[in-house]
Amino acid sequence: MYVSVKWGLRAARTGMKQGATKQFGMRAARLDGAGASARSRQQERTEATRRKLLAAAEQIFARSGFEAARLEDIAAKAGYTRGAFYANFDSKEDIFFTLLEEWVTDTIGSLAASLQMHEGREARSKHVQGRCATVLPRLAHDGRPF
Repeated sequence: MYVSVKWGLRAARTGMKQGATKQFGMRAARLDGAGASARSRQQERTEATRRKLLAAAEQIFARSGFEAARLEDIAAKAGYTRGAFYANFDSKEDIFFTLLEEWVTDTIGSLAASLQMHEGREARSKHVQGRCATVLPRLAHDGRPF
């Protein structure tokens, strides 16, 4: 079957006559369906790897700070190699900014949702001030090196 499918796809790619590819049409179609499933499984694995690397990076950055964090430590904590890290991120800065973008997006979404619960400009303003009063001091005085 492998040879037949291989030749059928080659014929389709190179534009061989219709008759030459007719016998391979069903197998090639099945392969395309299986290929889509395989691609989605691969995408799921890639996303899972990426999520694990992000979670590990968040822990390493929190523990050691950005400067002291090493790619090897992030990859090892996630259970992967440096190669897996570089397959998903370009650099330590890249994974840091990905984490930062996620945090900002989550924070803005949370703030927007909580503002929906307050009516009127004054109530919303007090709510935002309260949120800032709790978040900003933690960021400024947590004692971790950046």
